[in-house]
Amino acid sequence: AGSSFGDLLSADGQNPVIAPLCAQTGLDPAQAKAVFASLFCCVHGYASLLANNAMRFDEADCAQMLTDTMNGLLMYMKGKNRDEETV
Repeated sequence: AGSSFGDLLSADGQNPVIAPLCAQTGLDPAQAKAVFASLFCCVHGYASLLANNAMRFDEADCAQMLTDTMNGLLMYMKGKNRDEETV
C-alpha cells in the first residue's frame, strides 16, 4: 500500500523522503518538508492537468518547469533561513 500525503510529511528526520532531501540540499527537516509539500502539489497539479487532457505533455517543458520550481523553492528556503539569522 502507498503512503498518504500526510504520511510522507509526518515522520521525523528518518523519513525516507525527507531525510535524503535534507542530505542533498542542506535544509533542515522542517524546510525539507515545506519544499516537498510544495513540489508534491505542483506535480499533482501537472498530473491532474495531463490526466484530464487540459495540458499537452511535453517532457522537456515539464522537466524544466519542475526544475525551476525546485530551484526556486530551495533558494527561497535558504534565503529565508539566512534572513531569519540576521534579525
